[in-house]
Amino acid sequence: MHRHYAYAPSERLTSLAIAILGAIVLVACFAAASPAAPAGSAAQAGHAPSGLFFKTGEQDVLLQAPPMASRMEIDINGIVARATLTQRFANPSDAWLEGVYVFPLPEDAAVDRMDLVIGERVVKGRIMEKEEARKVYEEAAAAGKRAGLLVSERPNVFVTSVANIPPGGAIEVKIRFQSKASFADGRFSLSLPTVVAPRYTPPEGVQGQAHTVGLGPKERRDVFGGFRDPESGEVNRQSLRIELDAGVPLAEVRSLHHGIDVTPRGEGKRLITLSQGSVPATRDFILEWRPHASAVPRAALFAEEVEGDSYLLVMVMPPVDAADLPPVPPRDVVFVIDTSGSMHGDSIGQAKAALQRAIQGLRPEDRFNVIQFNSDTHSLFNGVQPVSARSLSVARSYVSSLVADGGTEMRPALMRALAGGSPVERLRQVVFITDGAIGYEDSFFTQLAQRIGSSRLFTVGIGSAPNAYFMRRAAGLGHGTATFISDLTQVEREMDALLSRLAHPALTDLEVEWQEGMIPETYPARLPDVYLGEPSVFTVRLAYTKPSELRGQIVLKGLAGNRQWSQALPLDDLGGDAGVGKLWAREKLDDIMQGLYRGRPEETVRADALKVALAHDLVTRYTSMVAVEEEPVRPQDEPMITSEVPRDLPEGWSDEKVFGISAERARSFGMQPISSPSPMLQSIARGQSVSLPQTATPAALNYAIGAIFLVLGVMLLAVARRMGPRHV
Repeated sequence: MHRHYAYAPSERLTSLAIAILGAIVLVACFAAASPAAPAGSAAQAGHAPSGLFFKTGEQDVLLQAPPMASRMEIDINGIVARATLTQRFANPSDAWLEGVYVFPLPEDAAVDRMDLVIGERVVKGRIMEKEEARKVYEEAAAAGKRAGLLVSERPNVFVTSVANIPPGGAIEVKIRFQSKASFADGRFSLSLPTVVAPRYTPPEGVQGQAHTVGLGPKERRDVFGGFRDPESGEVNRQSLRIELDAGVPLAEVRSLHHGIDVTPRGEGKRLITLSQGSVPATRDFILEWRPHASAVPRAALFAEEVEGDSYLLVMVMPPVDAADLPPVPPRDVVFVIDTSGSMHGDSIGQAKAALQRAIQGLRPEDRFNVIQFNSDTHSLFNGVQPVSARSLSVARSYVSSLVADGGTEMRPALMRALAGGSPVERLRQVVFITDGAIGYEDSFFTQLAQRIGSSRLFTVGIGSAPNAYFMRRAAGLGHGTATFISDLTQVEREMDALLSRLAHPALTDLEVEWQEGMIPETYPARLPDVYLGEPSVFTVRLAYTKPSELRGQIVLKGLAGNRQWSQALPLDDLGGDAGVGKLWAREKLDDIMQGLYRGRPEETVRADALKVALAHDLVTRYTSMVAVEEEPVRPQDEPMITSEVPRDLPEGWSDEKVFGISAERARSFGMQPISSPSPMLQSIARGQSVSLPQTATPAALNYAIGAIFLVLGVMLLAVARRMGPRHV
């Protein structure tokens, strides 16, 4: 029997309605799974926009933030470096702009001048208390005047804001600072950071502030601001010119990571420029110069006269031969390694190689442990273990297996490394290997100062843009030293030098013997311990005495183990070295600020710091510099738009590990790195705390919902074909 099927009119209508509903659901599923491109964006033209964008004030109109062009000019005299950084803020749009740029300087930089350059005109900046400077800047910006504001967010992180850049115009900002070169193991070096790496801040916030991580593919930002999409093709660039007067015959001048041209200018003098003219601002520029062996200084002294007072920068070398020093007693060495997401890629390879080298340098009488941290903390052993063939083998295998992922929760790791202490007959040394990419330095330093006791903390900075401020301050509070490793070729050299320091006692109980009648004010007030191959460097103010009036010598004394040590330094024939007075003031400010970590009330610290900063025109935590052109230039009926200059990720950093998802996959979910940075960056410029919510894009959820709708659509279409048949 043949069966025939037919539909009644009502059944046809029902089936048609279900089919239409199924089609609607299918369309909805694809709409949910695919992003809607912002109106007016590049996505509507058939390609997804990249980079950081800012709002123009017009509905559905976004403009891409321009890159920053910077140039650095530095004069180095001995170890004193005087530098001028020029930042060019260009406005490619037809709107009036406010430019905001977050940038790094050396952690010891004494920033004492800012000028606005507008065509042929120069507007000099004034030092003020931070809130007063912010108020002056905002009033000028609102009145349509060209203005600049320079704010210090950390000793090595600054923010420049420039108001009322005209359409198609540009304004330059010139920032002057003083710094100093370092000396270790027979070579001088000057490190110039070029990018502020992403900083991790715990979700619960620190010090009463509500800072959160906020490092998602849609936000692409941290506590300091936004980052450029690596695939946007544009980067911030920096050029460089250095005039070096080493004061001694030179055997070698080299850059560790950048191609340079070196032109002789006479004995001990060189002109250094970048071979490429300019380079991406994605990794530290490190210049090294090495004197001939016979010319390595045993001591150096630089002097400047300011208002009848002498300011001195003193460098005295300790014994350079390990045979002159007794070995340290048996040690408990705790190695702490950062395995967070920021260490992914080149950095974790450098860190693991450094740790393997350090483990290899342990002695039979030592004990040790290895602690790793990311979002969690994990120890290889429950406590320090004796050095043996088995324990070393286990440690090597453990280190080889480490991978980088997760957050940077280093405080629990520090507490574990310092917990329990060691017997009095043993020296406890903690070696902390990290890039220092955190935004809660003050909280870490406070805990360190409270818990360090008799332990010694040595930091090893890893990667192309480590947080040098964190490295040196932590090592200083921990009575240790800071070592930096920026690529694998440096691991052996730098770690061997560190192992030599670990294996020999520091010069301790250092003090300076002054001549009668001198009134010295020395900083650091408590001279730090000094290790093999590194000098003692300190600054002094001698009141009511000019450098030309100084005679005789000073004597630096200390203990090397249980042995007495001393070295004299003559004071005759001192020249004039500009910038030394600013460096003394910067050292004094550092000494004052350390009171925060040792329990001094902040209002007392602030009052003391303000007195020094205002007297010496220094940009600090409590002071800023502001420059204002008197005549308004922007018509009051035209708005001003804030444009943040996005930072680039440091070289070797993983976009996926930092922001949690690959850029390509983010785009497949419709996550475009488009945001308005104005409120957050304005808050930074105003010195206000910033609250960054722990946000997440809904695109992944939409994708899942779309998939569910897709299944429902297919089912409804199937039902439409089967509903309503009747046998005739």
